[in-house]
Amino acid sequence: SFIRGQQNFNADVMWEAFSSDYQAQQLASGASKATLQSRANSERSMGLKYVHYDYIGGIQANSGSMYFYSVDLTLQNQRGRFPIVFIADADGKITEIDSPLTRLGQSSGGQ
Repeated sequence: SFIRGQQNFNADVMWEAFSSDYQAQQLASGASKATLQSRANSERSMGLKYVHYDYIGGIQANSGSMYFYSVDLTLQNQRGRFPIVFIADADGKITEIDSPLTRLGQSSGGQ
């Protein structure tokens, strides 16, 4: 559901994909559903498009799972492919996201 929310620039859907612990971590670091929506709105207005995701694979990890994807993005006439890893709890809720894209967002003060 996070991917669908990301493609549609819908923070409500993305936020609901997060575990309550991950939501709390985001709030503690100054990010919220509102800042997530603000970032999504900025991405949409810049012309960023999450074109396609490829599922690479998944593994069981601790009390949850890790899911590996690549995402194809376009921004104006540029294209790029980036890795993204979702770590999820036993309920399938996201507990961590690792990607160059999220690291960029964290360095600018939010998710």
